Amino acid sequence: MKEVIFSRIFVFLLVLVLGTIPVRPAVANISLDKVILRFDPSLRPINNINVTNQGDKPVKVSIVTIEMVNSGQDGEIEKKTKNLIVAPKAFEMQPGETRAVRVVLRQYAEDMESIYRIRFKPSQPSFIKKEKVAGKSINVSIVLTMGALVIVPPKSPRPDLQFVRDGKIIHFTNKGNVTAQLQRDDFCVDEEKKTCVQLPNKRIYPGMTWDMDVPAELAGIGFSQTVLTNGSYSKISYPSK
Repeated sequence: MKEVIFSRIFVFLLVLVLGTIPVRPAVANISLDKVILRFDPSLRPINNINVTNQGDKPVKVSIVTIEMVNSGQDGEIEKKTKNLIVAPKAFEMQPGETRAVRVVLRQYAEDMESIYRIRFKPSQPSFIKKEKVAGKSINVSIVLTMGALVIVPPKSPRPDLQFVRDGKIIHFTNKGNVTAQLQRDDFCVDEEKKTCVQLPNKRIYPGMTWDMDVPAELAGIGFSQTVLTNGSYSKISYPSK
């Protein structure tokens, strides 16, 4: 009889989708109704996330809150935080049950946007995969951890997304203190909309630099794109070269 070794791999699944529609990956046994939370300094610092057990067995869920430092940059790190509080931090759900989790921010930063991540880890594996290592049969339990991104603007936001086009590349630098998110727009070259190009969606955090390759269809052509900054949408126009 072949020896069977049981091991567990925790795979962190962070789904970044704008909006508040439910997220239901085919293999995950829990889902969230929100994957992005944004706190408004003019409102009460409280949000809620609904967690649903979409599996066929009871599941225990534990929650971890993390602050991201230097998001999107080479020096990005994660650290524990007490500024973001969730309640309850652990709970059990029956199949099909939904549980509300309250998210409370203790303090807003004065001069720089804060980025947090909330990770919801179920106790039950989402699926089991059989592997062979050194001639031995291994059952690997895969736990998919759902995640939510939390964006906390400063009390005094200063948007400042700068860009320079250099032929086929547009160089971005966010010199402000809030995130600028380029939207996945469809830009049409002609009025008949026969030639349209989808522009990339990209979140550019404060202090971050990023290069966008200009689609071949837009070579030598000026075009525009929608950007979301501090909860407001606007248009930015790129030069032709």
